[in-house]
Amino acid sequence: MRSAHWLIEKILYRKYRHFELALQNPQKVMDQKLGLWLNRFDMKLEDFRKTQAQNFFDQKERLLAHNTETSRWEPTSGSTGKTKWVPYNKLFLSELDNMSAPWIYDLYHRYPEISKGRHYWSLSWLPEELRNQELQNELKLFPWYKRFFMGKIMAQDPRNAYVETIELAQKCALISILTKNVSLISVWSPTFFIRLLELLLNNYQEICFHLRVKDLFPWCYGNHTSKVLQQMESLNPVSLEDLVPLFSELRLISCWETGPSLQWANQLKKLFPNVIFQGKGLWATEGVVTIPFKEMYPLAVNGHYLEFLDQNKNIIQINQLKEGDIVSPLLTTGSGLCRYHLGDKVAVTGFLNKTPSVEFLGRDNTVDLAGEKLGTLVIEEIKEKFQKNFPHLSWISLIGKSEIGNPHYQLLLEGRLRENESSKILDTFIENELADIHHYKVARELKQLGPCTVSLVENGLKSYYELCYKNGTPDGSIKVEVLKQL
Repeated sequence: MRSAHWLIEKILYRKYRHFELALQNPQKVMDQKLGLWLNRFDMKLEDFRKTQAQNFFDQKERLLAHNTETSRWEPTSGSTGKTKWVPYNKLFLSELDNMSAPWIYDLYHRYPEISKGRHYWSLSWLPEELRNQELQNELKLFPWYKRFFMGKIMAQDPRNAYVETIELAQKCALISILTKNVSLISVWSPTFFIRLLELLLNNYQEICFHLRVKDLFPWCYGNHTSKVLQQMESLNPVSLEDLVPLFSELRLISCWETGPSLQWANQLKKLFPNVIFQGKGLWATEGVVTIPFKEMYPLAVNGHYLEFLDQNKNIIQINQLKEGDIVSPLLTTGSGLCRYHLGDKVAVTGFLNKTPSVEFLGRDNTVDLAGEKLGTLVIEEIKEKFQKNFPHLSWISLIGKSEIGNPHYQLLLEGRLRENESSKILDTFIENELADIHHYKVARELKQLGPCTVSLVENGLKSYYELCYKNGTPDGSIKVEVLKQL
């Protein structure tokens, strides 16, 4: 095990050094990347400069035309819920490898204790209707020589991708984490790991049974199965905190910890106070904007060609960014995407050498069911007012539901009403706040929108996930957003 980790670290070093050098002159690297992209996709520089920021579906024809021989297409979804299929061709995979290598090397270099055990990486999950298809061996994202060694240190077997249902796949993943001496857990949203812990707590005796009789797939079970079973049988957990001793070898958790994920990341940190946390960079299915590196989040300049929309919607370059700027990234990638507006907001917080380091603020998205165009920032303000008035309740998400004949918003809350407190108070509060937004009020008066409903539940995270499942969003891709369209 240690030798496999050592070899991986050595293999990654070259691209780590390339990235260090690129940080010293990021605009030169960007200019070179743009030249290569223009040549690859047969576009003149003047035509590129005339191109405005685009959404995914504006460029579908280019993606199809230039990826006729690409066999790997990765599904993802944005705020609209529409599935986008991103071509993972050789050039795009090379760009991803250029940025994953320095990040992973930096992990080994800064946190050497992660070499003592296996790693659990959750890169993406598919909805039920797409499972059991030849899409999901995530190690295929890496070159063959990296796949060979990384396969030896991974806790999760690639075959887990082909398990029939999400629930069964989650149980297999959980058993692998418990029994394979896992030292690092890397997930996108912290809610994904919290959900696995809840699965363990709510199905504790069933998981004990699976460990005892080993009736699931053989590749789920590690060398520590008997030891873990003995430990579990001595516990009588009633809360997530009671499960923590089962993860005694865990040294590092990597997950989102800014923007809407902050409250869930803090929950995990409280559960695992002795585990190191590393926030994720801004990495989407469509491409990479930043990676964690030397305790900062520099722009991923060895990956794609990066530009930015400023707050006046002007397109600016890396060398124009200043500390304090709030911008939205545009990606031009080896898959064929051109000035693709990812829909995220970031703030420039400093520089690593001459490369800006940025913090993810949240989605720059708008939910629009009937012309009301609700934005994340204004809903954040309403959320703050709500929490001041109802501190005993937790705002999970304001969900735009585009139901035929009944488009409306649903506010998902966690908690219980106080004595003599009526749910009508909540209905009135949220509807009055939304009515202060001009276009929402107009849509309500024209009866284009129904009234906002309030749903009060005991487990907001579980209810949110179930709504996303029904909409076809895969488990590992779900992030809890203050404003969401389903």
